[in-house]
Amino acid sequence: MSKLNANAMNPINTSRRSFFLKGGVAVGSGLAAATAGAATLFDSSLPLQEQLAQLHLQLGALEAKAAIRQLHLVFSALVENQAYATVVELFVDDASVTMYGETFTGKQQGVRQLFVEQYGTQKAPALHTAFQQDQSQQLDQVSVSADRQSASATFHSRVQVSKPLTEQSVLAQMARQQGMSASSAWENGKFVVDYTQVDGQWLIRNLQYQQA
Repeated sequence: MSKLNANAMNPINTSRRSFFLKGGVAVGSGLAAATAGAATLFDSSLPLQEQLAQLHLQLGALEAKAAIRQLHLVFSALVENQAYATVVELFVDDASVTMYGETFTGKQQGVRQLFVEQYGTQKAPALHTAFQQDQSQQLDQVSVSADRQSASATFHSRVQVSKPLTEQSVLAQMARQQGMSASSAWENGKFVVDYTQVDGQWLIRNLQYQQA
């Protein structure tokens, strides 16, 4: 079985590490800013017990948003490091994933088929192989339900998409002879995701990748 070239499949030093670390900083600064914003929403005219309940709700929502952002960073890092079996464990049993117009349904059927059987064996028409920090991430949004049992988010990113060289053209044959089995290019994309809590842990229910 051929493998995608090392630069395409494992650009950890130049992309994932930058994405993960910078993303982590963004999460931290975002949480700090949100906490400061929550203070301005705190209604001191309410009775003390109601003030405490209000503050508890606000802090709970902030913690949930931070956890969801971190979950997305973990998802991105696992995909880039080809830990596809672990990627599957980030989803609920009845999850669905939509990539380039094709939907995969069910954690152990569709989601595993996409990441383990197609990504893992490099038989997917297009594979996400790297992620980069991008200014578009300033448009990221996370929304948490009032009971903090479900959430939705939109995450923007620069995504490296690799496509296996399956055609029999002269150029493709020459590339394979030089050890290259895929072509890759960067594109702007976004993940539109729904989450749910299962036994206190945030998991992915629906994930869609869209070209931005």
